[in-house]
Amino acid sequence: MRTYGYDYCYAITLDEVNKILTNNLSDAEMDFTYSHLDDDSGSTITIQGKFSPWQIVPKGSNNLLNVSMPIAKGLMQFTGGVLKGSYDLAGVTPVMQISLGWMGSGDAQSTVGSSGITDLVFTPVNDSDPDNPGYVAVYSLLDPQQKLNTIALGILKKFMSDIIVENKARLRTVFNSINPAPAHVASWLKPYKWQYFYQETSVANVFCLLCQLSDKDFPAVPSFDAAALSAQSSTSILVSQYVFFANAILPAIKSAFGSSNFSLSETNEICRISNNGDFNVATSKGGITAHSFNLSTSNNGNGLASQTSGGGPLTFLFGLEDLPDASYDWSLSTVNPLSYSNNTIRFEEDPNPVKQQNSTIHWYDWALLVVTGITNVAGLTSAIMDSIDGFSNQIQGIGMGNVNSAIESSLTGSVVNLANLIDWKEDGQTFQVSEAGLDGAMYTRGNHY
Repeated sequence: MRTYGYDYCYAITLDEVNKILTNNLSDAEMDFTYSHLDDDSGSTITIQGKFSPWQIVPKGSNNLLNVSMPIAKGLMQFTGGVLKGSYDLAGVTPVMQISLGWMGSGDAQSTVGSSGITDLVFTPVNDSDPDNPGYVAVYSLLDPQQKLNTIALGILKKFMSDIIVENKARLRTVFNSINPAPAHVASWLKPYKWQYFYQETSVANVFCLLCQLSDKDFPAVPSFDAAALSAQSSTSILVSQYVFFANAILPAIKSAFGSSNFSLSETNEICRISNNGDFNVATSKGGITAHSFNLSTSNNGNGLASQTSGGGPLTFLFGLEDLPDASYDWSLSTVNPLSYSNNTIRFEEDPNPVKQQNSTIHWYDWALLVVTGITNVAGLTSAIMDSIDGFSNQIQGIGMGNVNSAIESSLTGSVVNLANLIDWKEDGQTFQVSEAGLDGAMYTRGNHY
């Protein structure tokens, strides 16, 4: 799963958004009135009524949403002049194409949200540019009961945008908000800036909120990876692998080995932690030297894999002053699968790490090794393997323990808290996670209740 240059991506199905809109708008006063003197006919056109809760419908794109605005009750009248008549508007449904905007305490709207500009709202304005917040235009007009003739249908379609703009004080709608300081998550998960996006996929049509956790540029083209969606979940959340590695894994590895001599690189959204020079780890048999260390995601995606190799003079391994021409080399490979249980993710220890060793020792060195209690090759091999086990404990027991502690503290013990960045303005809203893992990005799927 990819985040395409974003740090945090949130997608929720249209069905779920519409449930939220129905709940949030059920008690809203969505009345409208409009009057216009038509110069061509000399008639006064009066339109008034009340909308039912709005619903987002398919065929939107990027920042443009198609919104169904069913009229619960209404009347359109033509008086004076050439046009005369009265038309019942109940059951007529304008489908409007709108663009939302981010707002703060003032009236200004922005295409990008940031601290202090947190509410995603529909506040209609007279603007012909669909990329500007507040844009509104008629997409279609549905009259299933055929209450309107051709003229009435055309007139309502002509003035529908003006009706909405003129009544914006009553029709202003807050869709959701971003929490710039969400509860129960670490500071590195606090959003810095954000935008919204609509996308249609074969799995579901989704409304997306895309965040950067720093002041880096947004990608040129917004997108959400459809591979992260599931037919069984209404909501999918992604945290980029780079953000996850940089803030949870890299510090844990540095702490495990007591060294800052590690760096993080990224290629095509796949991260790798590597050493920047030799480093030593103390074991019960002495210090063991590592030349190469690499940690990345495992081949099956849902875990971490590390490969380490090293070696050096056997003198250093056993603390002897002189062990002429004797040397050893070793390697260790581990795979630490990620598990999810009770809203917690953690990396488990590899029960079968792959360990290899080779040693070169001459006949004249054996006399010196006797003082260490080693009298044959088997004993030497055992000693080296014990040292590799000591290193394995650093990467698995201590390293993965540090990673798990970092994840737990960052999410206050629950991946549910990743949803706290988004506020849908529902009383008692809850998010229940059904699955979580690492598949490229760190992901969480679940449902709102």
